[in-house]
Amino acid sequence: MAKFGDEDKHCEFFKWVNEHTDMEENHLKLLEKYIFICELEVGLKNRDEKTKKLQSKKAKLEEYLKHMKNEVSEMRIEL
Repeated sequence: MAKFGDEDKHCEFFKWVNEHTDMEENHLKLLEKYIFICELEVGLKNRDEKTKKLQSKKAKLEEYLKHMKNEVSEMRIEL
């Protein structure tokens, strides 16, 4: 910012385009944190959905394994 006369006095008439106030800086930081939290929530939701699908697949495979063990047992009895 331009200074006139004494070093302690600043001209408050102009504001540079790339100059941010503390409030604007804090707002940007808050927005970045909010976006980060949203991305984490989406990742958590995706993880939960994948976990549910894998648990369902595991249950089906366990049921199939149980069925196959029964078939093997029946075949042994027949032999």
